[in-house]
Amino acid sequence: MDFRPVERIFTACFFLFNIFLFILIYQQTTDIQLNKDSIYDHLKEDAIDFPALNNKQLKGNYISAEKTIFDYESFNSEVLVSFSNPPVIKKNKLVSSAKILLENKKYFEFGSEYKYFADFSNIASKDAHLDFYQVFQNVPLIDEISKLQLLPKDQAESSEIWEIGKYKQAHSKNIDTLLGQQTLISEEEAIKTLYNHMNIPEKSNILWIRLGYSRIANIHDKNIFVPTWFVKIQLYKGKTQIEKVNAINNSIITNTEIITIEKQAEDDSHELTTIDKINIP
Repeated sequence: MDFRPVERIFTACFFLFNIFLFILIYQQTTDIQLNKDSIYDHLKEDAIDFPALNNKQLKGNYISAEKTIFDYESFNSEVLVSFSNPPVIKKNKLVSSAKILLENKKYFEFGSEYKYFADFSNIASKDAHLDFYQVFQNVPLIDEISKLQLLPKDQAESSEIWEIGKYKQAHSKNIDTLLGQQTLISEEEAIKTLYNHMNIPEKSNILWIRLGYSRIANIHDKNIFVPTWFVKIQLYKGKTQIEKVNAINNSIITNTEIITIEKQAEDDSHELTTIDKINIP
C-alpha cells in the first residue's frame, strides 16, 4: 500500500498548523506590545487628560473584617449623630485639627484609626462633608462600613472655621489578611482596562487614581475586601464618576453587587467552616 499521499496530507496539515500557531503567537505578542506602548497615545488621541501613571506592581491581600456594633445602632442602621455642643475645625489646618478632634474620646470611639481623604470629601460651603476611612497596612478601606464622616453646619464661605453639627460613623474590627499575598496590577494596567472597556470617554479628565480596599462579600458576618484601584474621572460636561478595578484579577467591579452568604444554623455549620473555602472573585 502506498502511504505517500497520506504522508503528504499529514505533512501539509502539520505545516499549516505551525503557520497558524506562528500567526497566533505573533498577533498576541503584537497586541501586548501595542497595549503596552500605545495607551498614552490613545489617551492623547481621545483628548483625555491624565496624571502620571505608575507601572510598578505592588503586593496585596484579600482581607476580612467584622462590623462593630455601637450601642446606639442596630446591625443595618446608619445613624446620624448630632452634637449638643458642636466642636470646631480650622479650615487652614484641616488635617491636624480634624486629627485632634477624632482622637478626643469624648466625641468618638476608635477615632485614631481613621485617616482623612480629601479625594472623597467635599469642602465646598454647600453640602460639605469631610470623609475619614480606616486604614490597614497603609491602604484605606473605602467603604461605608469603615467610614467616619463629619458634616459641618452651613456657614459663610469667608468663615475660617467649620462647626461640626453632625457625624456618621461605622467601624470594622478584627481586620486580618486572607489566602496569601498576591501581585497587584499597576496603575497603568488599571487605566488600560478601563480604556479598553470604554469606561473612559473622549475629552474626559482622569483626576486621580488611588489604591484602596473594596468590599466584595459578606460571609458568615465577615466582610471580605479586595485591593482595588479607584479612579475618578471628570466627564466632558463636568460630571464625575469613580470607577473601580480589582487589583488582583484586573476586572472592573464598579457596579458589582456584594455577595452575601448568611450564617448557617449550628447543625449545618460543618458544611462551610472557613472563608478560605469560598471561591472569591
